[in-house]
Amino acid sequence: MSEIAEIVREIGRQQAENLFYRKCYAILKSLQDVISQAADDLVKVYESSLHREFNDLRHAHQIVEELRMYLDEIHDREKNALTALTEFYDIRS
Repeated sequence: MSEIAEIVREIGRQQAENLFYRKCYAILKSLQDVISQAADDLVKVYESSLHREFNDLRHAHQIVEELRMYLDEIHDREKNALTALTEFYDIRS
């Protein structure tokens, strides 16, 4: 009977780890999408500034600020995922 209990515990641990890695992948994928969009937006700002005498950097600054805020959000999501995994192991111990 103890073998079955250990197998069930191991399955639970594996499911917790799988959930953690799914969250990490979702975070990475969303980060990749946001960075790609920011890069595209910055290229458009650069290209549009080539046709103007006065280089207006406000839009570029806004794009960078939005990226910084998103990175803060990503960091929080990462911490939450890690905390959930850590708490799972603390509870299971």
